[in-house]
Amino acid sequence: MASIQKRGKKYAVIYTYEDSTQAKRQKWESFTTKKEALARKAQVENEINNGTFIPPSNVTVAEFLKDFVELYGSKRWGLSAYSGNTGLIDNYINPILGEYNIQDINRRVVDHFILELQKTAPVNTQFRKARTETLPPCTIEKICKVMHCAFRQAVRWDMIPKNPFDDVLLPKREKKVRAI
Repeated sequence: MASIQKRGKKYAVIYTYEDSTQAKRQKWESFTTKKEALARKAQVENEINNGTFIPPSNVTVAEFLKDFVELYGSKRWGLSAYSGNTGLIDNYINPILGEYNIQDINRRVVDHFILELQKTAPVNTQFRKARTETLPPCTIEKICKVMHCAFRQAVRWDMIPKNPFDDVLLPKREKKVRAI
């Protein structure tokens, strides 16, 4: 299944898996201590035995979101939701998270993503000018809803083990009563 080999001052966990084309691949993961390597070896062997092992992939968030919009969004969203969600993806998500591998996204990265969104200036369009200097909390909430839906689909497609956008901490938003 998996083995440990010492390489200099580090320990490598070596295991084989089948990629999406059913070709056998070998993966080497390096760790500084033998204890960490033993823990990773046990984790890999346990996942392989349980059938929950997800092979590593090099799919970026931008590539995944492109496929997600083609396969999911075009069939499930109306015209207005489609244009709004693709605008959020193009203007706010891809510039910040687009280069990350989809398997590298965890809750810590999501929290940094939300902090970065709170510092981001809204995009001006031909028909609408931004009213604030930074993104309002309701726009950040819409972005997180789109990402939660996308990563839920990634879990369903067996690309990642769990959704990092579950239980995300959103910024507080002020509710104002409209004067009529």
